[in-house]
Amino acid sequence: MKCLTYAESEAWFASFGAKINEHRHILFSDPTKKERRIFLPNLALDPSTGLDTFSSRLVDWLPNGCNRMLWLSNWENHRSIIFFETVRHAYKEYRHIIEAPGHLFESSAWDRMDYESRTPDDEREDAILSGLFLLAICFNWNADLITPNRDYITLYDNSIMFGSLDDSRIEEAYTLTRKWDLKFQEQGR
Repeated sequence: MKCLTYAESEAWFASFGAKINEHRHILFSDPTKKERRIFLPNLALDPSTGLDTFSSRLVDWLPNGCNRMLWLSNWENHRSIIFFETVRHAYKEYRHIIEAPGHLFESSAWDRMDYESRTPDDEREDAILSGLFLLAICFNWNADLITPNRDYITLYDNSIMFGSLDDSRIEEAYTLTRKWDLKFQEQGR
């Protein structure tokens, strides 16, 4: 994991035609590409149903071989920030979230469903990303988990949204969410 400043994150997003708007949300600049989204309003997950597994499956939903960015756009609760930043300290990142809100996880060649092929470094990076995303879910923060090919998961106002240009990726998202009995609706764009 590498933490990026606002300007560094802006440059990373710009490399594939995305930008950060005035509310710190991610927007794609090419509206001609047909994107499908599913939206899970009023996310209510029971921790006893494997919330850690759910977070890991969300991270695994992203495609192989892509860098992944966890972008925090809004966070609250001072104690939660301290806990989140303490996790970042393991990577020698001592800046506050406001100074470096982007969390870049570099690509790896492992197959996301072949757990035997992952190296210890792959395993660690994936665990850190899943854990940080789990914290964002639990703290009810606004965040995006996004790849340069425009597959993304957005947390916003106690909801989750999946987006992709690839219909098969959306079908995978439906399958994933059904395992947790989550109610969803499709949104066109």
